[in-house]
Amino acid sequence: AMVVCPRGWHLPSPDEYGFLLAYVGGEKTAARYLKSTNSWLDHEGSDDYGFSAMATGNFYNLNNKIQSEGASSYLWTNEGYQKIKATALYMHLDGDNAYLFDGILKVSMNPVRCIKDKE
Repeated sequence: AMVVCPRGWHLPSPDEYGFLLAYVGGEKTAARYLKSTNSWLDHEGSDDYGFSAMATGNFYNLNNKIQSEGASSYLWTNEGYQKIKATALYMHLDGDNAYLFDGILKVSMNPVRCIKDKE
């Protein structure tokens, strides 16, 4: 997964996402400010910081279906701590919290956000 970003960009680490969550007020309220204003079935965000987290759901190639579209967002980090699992930033329509979720199956084909490398 490390090669999905163009040259000069990288997948964020759990620490980088942790910094983002802290910057926008912490895990308990971060999703409120990071969610887009138009892709969630309910409980839209304010997108105060221009992050525009979309409710993409996830595609499981085990059953070839998109699940939770409009209801959840999982964004991969660069941490794949097991052969078949990894860590992702998670948000759900039911609340304002956002947090790092360990143990997401890599076959779920979640989207990524690339961060520009420091000069």
